[in-house]
Amino acid sequence: MLEVREHNIRVMTICPGSVETGFSGSGKMGERIPQPEDVAEAVLFAVTAPARAMFSEIDLRPTNP
Repeated sequence: MLEVREHNIRVMTICPGSVETGFSGSGKMGERIPQPEDVAEAVLFAVTAPARAMFSEIDLRPTNP
């Protein structure tokens, strides 16, 4: 991030925790686990922020695990 911000390039990290994708065999599914659409919304939120703002990291976790 530090190397490219002078070129108006924003670098951010999206850290999704448990997401209901069907890949997990843990059995944690349902309304309490974030959906893939929730991750997509976080990415959209970050990349559409005004040019004067940058989100360096977004942690996305279940509200009530």
